[in-house]
Amino acid sequence: MKKLLKDNIILILSICFILFLQLFIVSPTRVSGESMNHTLQHNDRSLVLKGNSVKRFDIIIFNTNKLTGEDKQYVKRVIGLPGETVSYKNNQLFINNEPIEEPFDIRDQSYTGDFSYVVNSHDYFVLGDNRGNSTDSRMFGGVNKEDIVGKMIYRFFPFNSIGKIN
Repeated sequence: MKKLLKDNIILILSICFILFLQLFIVSPTRVSGESMNHTLQHNDRSLVLKGNSVKRFDIIIFNTNKLTGEDKQYVKRVIGLPGETVSYKNNQLFINNEPIEEPFDIRDQSYTGDFSYVVNSHDYFVLGDNRGNSTDSRMFGGVNKEDIVGKMIYRFFPFNSIGKIN
């Protein structure tokens, strides 16, 4: 038994290191659906940095059990932070009544619609980039900080789209 352990110590340590990384630091994920088109496509593979420290416009993964009753994870973009008032009027985003430029490609912004939402102190307001085809905070409300799995940081597939996710 000692010889078996000694001969395979590098393999055993490597497996332990990979498991540690995946459980606590970063894990791979696959995008399912079209709610984040153009930024992310169906079947894109990316890495998620685990934790719930996010800022405006980060793309996050979160559990939907409490929001939709489904045992799923959604991928959306953080628009509103805790305590803010998020509104959309005439295709313009406002945070606390100040206009905010959205520095990413929104698929058909006219589908966003006009609304106003006050974000709770432990929640985040999220939207899909493909506003006409996204189930998001406009439907289910804010995402609690505890339900955030992490933020998407790097796409590794398809190979022609490898790189940091903005």
